[in-house]
Amino acid sequence: MQSLVHIGIDLAWGPRNRSGVAAVDERGALLASATVTTDDEIVAWVERHASRTGIVAMDAPLIVANESGSRRCEQEIHAAFGRFDAGAYPANTSNPHFDPPRALTLAQRMGLGIDAESAQRERVAIEVYPHPAMVGLFALDRTLKYKRKKQGFAVQHAETLRLLALMEGIAALRLQHAPSWLAIRATVEAATGPGALGRVEDEIDGIFCAHLAWLWAQGSDALQVYGDVREGYIVAPPPPTWAPARRTRSAADASVDSSEATIADEPSLETVAEDAPHPASHVFVTRGDLLHLACDAWLLPSDQRGEVTGRWDLEDIHDRVRRSVPDEFVEGRRLAVPLAGGETHEGPTPILTAVPLRGVEAPGGMQHLIRAVRDFVAVGAAVARARSTRVVPLLAMPSFGTGAGGGARVRGEVLAVLLRTARSAAAEHGVDVAIVIQDAATFAHVQHGRRSAAGGEHDPWLELTAEQRVEVERLARFARAGRLVPFMGAGVSVSGGGPTWRALIERLADRAALTDHERDSLLRADRSPLDQASILESRFGASDEDRIAFREAIASQVALARYGLAPALLATLAPSQAITLNYDRLFEQAAEDVGGDRLAVIADREVDPDARRWLLKLHGTIEDPATIVLTRGDYLGFAASRGALSSIVKAHLITHHLLFVGFGFGDDHFHEIVHDVRRAVRHVGEHPSATALQVRWDPLDAALLQGTARAVPMDVEGADFASATGWAGRQVEILLDALVALSADSHDYLLREGFDSALTPDDKVLREHVLTFVEGLPQQARGSTAWGVVQRALAALGHEA
Repeated sequence: MQSLVHIGIDLAWGPRNRSGVAAVDERGALLASATVTTDDEIVAWVERHASRTGIVAMDAPLIVANESGSRRCEQEIHAAFGRFDAGAYPANTSNPHFDPPRALTLAQRMGLGIDAESAQRERVAIEVYPHPAMVGLFALDRTLKYKRKKQGFAVQHAETLRLLALMEGIAALRLQHAPSWLAIRATVEAATGPGALGRVEDEIDGIFCAHLAWLWAQGSDALQVYGDVREGYIVAPPPPTWAPARRTRSAADASVDSSEATIADEPSLETVAEDAPHPASHVFVTRGDLLHLACDAWLLPSDQRGEVTGRWDLEDIHDRVRRSVPDEFVEGRRLAVPLAGGETHEGPTPILTAVPLRGVEAPGGMQHLIRAVRDFVAVGAAVARARSTRVVPLLAMPSFGTGAGGGARVRGEVLAVLLRTARSAAAEHGVDVAIVIQDAATFAHVQHGRRSAAGGEHDPWLELTAEQRVEVERLARFARAGRLVPFMGAGVSVSGGGPTWRALIERLADRAALTDHERDSLLRADRSPLDQASILESRFGASDEDRIAFREAIASQVALARYGLAPALLATLAPSQAITLNYDRLFEQAAEDVGGDRLAVIADREVDPDARRWLLKLHGTIEDPATIVLTRGDYLGFAASRGALSSIVKAHLITHHLLFVGFGFGDDHFHEIVHDVRRAVRHVGEHPSATALQVRWDPLDAALLQGTARAVPMDVEGADFASATGWAGRQVEILLDALVALSADSHDYLLREGFDSALTPDDKVLREHVLTFVEGLPQQARGSTAWGVVQRALAALGHEA
């Protein structure tokens, strides 16, 4: 018996325009594809490639019974996918194109049934719709804009390439072995204008429709029927369980009234918002310890057998791997799986991800690495959506493939591939990705590449406004000169899961055994947080032991195990001094993970004059709860008990440049310091001695800082009120990411093994001549008193003596 062949048809409304056709075999592999126009050509093509026809999936209305308005199936599709820009174009018999529908005419001519829900899986036509199918099957946060000519060729071209990459990830299609597909890819890659893309667009859709036909023939639960055979139906994936990417500017509703389109336009049967942006995504690069970073999911490296070694060999990890690894992972058909037992909110979910079994340098190793990273992001995004409290979920990964993955000798090339792949995959799935690097040389090399890309087509910080870019470059100059001092408020700890001031008060109230009436009175909006804390302290008792117990209760609420991006990035700046009003150890932990000189913590009157790096904790620390400042009494006694600490801040505002991060500017002590400094620096000049990143932009707050701090608004245009703070906080993280990269001036990768293949031509020449100089240096020269200076210079370039 001849094998079944399933057909996909991207059907134009009329026979004057192009239609894409494709055929796949019983295993789902692409057999052939083409572009045709007339019904005769379509029927002849199908008969030529399918002597035994299975499912024929057509992107066009198949059953239209309503005289006006939209079909029920279109309404259901819009309800499920409209927020993803995949609302359906309304079909009714008042439109001559649908009376009768061209798809129905073709189905009848080919002798096909039209009931998708019948048990028949041979010679049946079904109606499909690629846009919601792509959203569902690829877990997209918005539709792909590969048909969107209005956004310009660059966007359309990039989106078409993105679609090709996604379809090439469908193993069943075996596109890499299909000549027609290779010709399509060559056309797209060489395209210099929209005309070339238009010539293959319908054929690409036809291939995708053929894949949907094959899925339906398999009885896959990845698809379901919307509507019914009597009134019309569409076969598409189940409604997404994830949220669409947030819009950053206004856009039309995904549903468009039929009067807004003209027949002459011959549009495809999808309706998407013209100005919809790409899903929000960003790739951060920071130093630190991946195991200490607060995120939603993280990449756990292993080999294809699920073996986890080295620093990743954590408690119970082997048992969790045994319960998680399916045969598809061992066989290489899946390269990333979430670990069992990692689904709770107690910590990030590890995503077991396979490095190339024979190493990155082996044939196919780099392609394996790319696929593994893409699989990690896809799996991690699905996990993160179910648990994330961020406006954009955060995934984290190490410099994957550069260690046990066998890429140490080509580390520079591997890192470049990781960055590109992480960026494209993050954009595809609407997530943020943090690459956490421990090695200083690796970090320096990555940041050198990112700085080089700034301002170009692949600018790492496109999200920043023009004003923010000017400010971050100015701040980077202070950082490189060693004059930038971070001053951290509560918002920095919130990025790691810490409570806001109000949330802290509410948690303490829960422990104070208040009546409902007392609780409501305590939390009145007009009651000062200082007075709220004073009331709560009194409920704990009046003795010294009670006072300590109250502060220990505070410490327990802010003792976090993982730091967020903000502490990690600020610690990566490696400032010699930093100041905070927070009690927790998040910045200290991040600084320890980054490495360098020991960070001395100053939380009381004692100041270590010999400390090369210090952190001033103005409001105390959880390591000594007695030092915690929270009540009005604490604030009133602050000047007397810790005046020396305030003096340090005031001195640094005069001699350094402070960067205020995580402040809502409601802290009375903060304004007291600003007031004192304004008087102290009058003789210095009118230039502000600090910069404040304002999460909620208010010109009146900016006026309070005039002459002392430059206020930089971080709010995101178009953010709704409920999530505005979250979006602005993320914008602060992106600015800090840029600041870290622009401040990094280390070149200790230049002479290190593994980076030479990825150096610029100028760097390669310099490396070669420096190494030649070192190798040819007589032993006697090393006895010179100046040799130590030369040694330090070589070490700064990564030379290992």
